[in-house]
Amino acid sequence: MRGGLLLANQRFPEVANREWLRYRPAMTKITVLDNGPLRIEGNFTICDASGKEFGLGGRTALSLCRCGKSANLPFCDGAHARTGFQSACPARDLPPPKPKV
Repeated sequence: MRGGLLLANQRFPEVANREWLRYRPAMTKITVLDNGPLRIEGNFTICDASGKEFGLGGRTALSLCRCGKSANLPFCDGAHARTGFQSACPARDLPPPKPKV
């Protein structure tokens, strides 16, 4: 994910190896809302570029800003509606990843 946000990534094994991963049987769902944020639901953690976790206060659902206008980045504060942000992202199939050389 851009902006240095990670969902427990291999770049930071100290985060990926945390005990919470053992209790992660449920899937995390990310929904791209038309003209709005990314909605994340499930069991997840969000880290900054250095690997430090954001304190989510026990939340199992929240929204991440896509418009870049939130006063509470990386989280959505509804600024997309006030600024007229428009972006529709219908689901599609991505091509297979290119082989690593």
